[in-house]
Amino acid sequence: MTKSFFVLVPVIVLTVFHRQVEAKIHYCFGGKIQHVLITSNLPIDTPMMKLHCQSKNDDLGFHDIENYFTWEFCPNIIPKNTLFFCHLWWGNKQASFEVYNQEKFREVDSKHNWVASPDGIYYHSDVTVIVPVKKYDWSW
Repeated sequence: MTKSFFVLVPVIVLTVFHRQVEAKIHYCFGGKIQHVLITSNLPIDTPMMKLHCQSKNDDLGFHDIENYFTWEFCPNIIPKNTLFFCHLWWGNKQASFEVYNQEKFREVDSKHNWVASPDGIYYHSDVTVIVPVKKYDWSW
């Protein structure tokens, strides 16, 4: 056997394994894995944003966010009622809102991106809301 055979076989095996793992990452039983990303687009010279996110079953804890916070989950199959909400704090401002509500979000979307900016909280998804849309203002 040639030397190229011994190099080619591990590459093929790794490629097949990677594709299998990738396929497992994107789907849950009964639907797609949902990804939530909360990004800080706040000025560097201001207080760091803090957040606390949770659902009925999962408390993701309190975090100081310099850049971003992300997680993924499988939504409920029956009943379709998965709900995650977050509370954000930035200096003396705060915002509390649903980051994922299975009853409101379209099933075609699987990436839910939230951006905290000085003037409010913006949302965009991977399919239906491509351009970020302001959803919430900071409250005092």
